[in-house]
Amino acid sequence: PTQHSGPTFKANWYGRSLGELMRYLRNEMPQNEPGTLSDDEYLTLIAYLMRVNRMPPGQAPLAADSLLLHRIRIDSLPSVPRNSSAQ
Repeated sequence: PTQHSGPTFKANWYGRSLGELMRYLRNEMPQNEPGTLSDDEYLTLIAYLMRVNRMPPGQAPLAADSLLLHRIRIDSLPSVPRNSSAQ
């Protein structure tokens, strides 16, 4: 988990695209059988990693379109918790 969250995740992925992350996940996961998950399972994993790292959600569900995923960069600031008020 520490490789895919917090400072380690940011150091490895900040400024890169979701397309690059998808390619990495397909090549490396699951560890015993890389590339065996469905596109939907890999997209769910990407969405989970974005949530764990407090990236803001998009306005549309992720799609397994390589061109679109390469346009989405991992460089947004973490979202502000909903119960916080601006001062």
